[in-house]
Amino acid sequence: RIIPLSVSKNDLPVLTQQLLAFLKQMLGEDVSLGGKIEQLKGGFDTDTFGLDLLGTPLGFPNRLVLRLFREKRESARVIREAVIQNAVGEAGLPVPSIPLVTEGQLLIERPFILMERLRGTVLGSQMDDPSVISEFPELMANLQGELHRIDSSEIRKLLTENSIDVQSMMPRALLRRITEMAELCGGDLKPLNRW
Repeated sequence: RIIPLSVSKNDLPVLTQQLLAFLKQMLGEDVSLGGKIEQLKGGFDTDTFGLDLLGTPLGFPNRLVLRLFREKRESARVIREAVIQNAVGEAGLPVPSIPLVTEGQLLIERPFILMERLRGTVLGSQMDDPSVISEFPELMANLQGELHRIDSSEIRKLLTENSIDVQSMMPRALLRRITEMAELCGGDLKPLNRW
């Protein structure tokens, strides 16, 4: 059973309360929200929210993005994505850091990741600008080139140490899973991903 993407208005107060309790446990009692949690556009397979924090420890980002996964069984993604994203950032690519380990934690019965919220605009919001569209292929090719220059041996080691099956992340395995998902949906992935 696939849980649809969307947090109901009834779930938002509970989500906010649980998130704040987690943050206080991890960062100290002085931490508070600097306003309401705001649902962000994007996030093809997670509910995504922006939030500002007050009273954070020195050096901890006070602007965060919350990515809320669909199902409890996606808990391994928390580790996998945190390890990979932080390694890519340490290699010098412009990605937000994931400053807190959320492995094993749930908000409204769903695994989650908290990451730094970078300033700027979402690429999708700029796609009406012809100059962005014309630069997009080169931008993506350059980013892919930078990603492929990263030595993945340390990432594989960290993933293995965290009981993540690295073989399941190989291209053949990923393509097989995408094919299986497409077959389950009769070839139409839109219901799963809001595309």
